[in-house]
Amino acid sequence: MTGGDQTGAAGNRDRGYSADAPSSMSGGSAGDQHPAQGNDQTGAEFMVPPGPPAAAADAATRKPRRSRARVAVISALLGVVLVGLGMYLIGGFGARLYDATTGSWVASTSDTVLAGTGALCLFVAVLLNGWSPWATAVPGAILTAIGVWSAVSVDGAGRVSTLVDDAVGRGDLILSGVHILILVIGLLLLGASGAVTIARSSGRTRGRA
Repeated sequence: MTGGDQTGAAGNRDRGYSADAPSSMSGGSAGDQHPAQGNDQTGAEFMVPPGPPAAAADAATRKPRRSRARVAVISALLGVVLVGLGMYLIGGFGARLYDATTGSWVASTSDTVLAGTGALCLFVAVLLNGWSPWATAVPGAILTAIGVWSAVSVDGAGRVSTLVDDAVGRGDLILSGVHILILVIGLLLLGASGAVTIARSSGRTRGRA
């Protein structure tokens, strides 16, 4: 009986060890696998593909630059047309209004309307500075350059006055200081463009602060 009990107990212990061995081995292997999987997932989460975000950022910066350049070109062309047309209408038909005040000319309704249209063209050109300061920067620079050239050069003053006389169909503006008027208008247009540029840069600086 004693021998049988010992033999049976030994057999039970062997079966117990053999039954526990797989569970302990499987538990160890599972325990080793879970940390490895966790590390792999963490690395995948922090992995950022370098290509697409950089390309998207470059495209995002190119679009505003192209749009700003397009706006600057369009506004500059519109400003040149509006200022040129306004100067022509004011010079041609505004002079008739001046003649009417001196008694040498009777101004008609069309003279008043066309001179007012010329003033409106200059007004719209200044308003375009809200879209882009180039609207008056380019025509202002052109008029200022012409005015400075005619102010410092006798030949320049004669050429500018003759050109204006031929454009508006008059022959008495050569001695009226029209070149100085061109210089003043050019400086005013440049000043309007500079004021808008300063206001925009000041707004961007405050926004960053």
